[in-house]
Amino acid sequence: MNAVVKKIEMILKSSYDTKNYVDLIREIFPKVSMVSPDKFRKEFTNFSSHIEGSVHVGNYKTPDKKNIIVMAVQLKNVGYVENSRSTQRSYAKKLIENAN
Repeated sequence: MNAVVKKIEMILKSSYDTKNYVDLIREIFPKVSMVSPDKFRKEFTNFSSHIEGSVHVGNYKTPDKKNIIVMAVQLKNVGYVENSRSTQRSYAKKLIENAN
């Protein structure tokens, strides 16, 4: 197994950490433009009942010129991952609209 695969496997098997997530993003998208991976923004909108806050890790432009924003979002409760998909989709929509 080569070093990159081992590194990705180690990141995916470890507990969540923003630094590990940023390292994973750099491996997957080598040309990602970092925005503010160290700046956590607390959520104060109507989403704050489910979402603690987010980090705008970076932006990536695909070879076919599509833009991807890379975010890390902290939920208030682990159970919200499975139970609040519509809230998460709405929050993602808000993040995308604010990035444009």
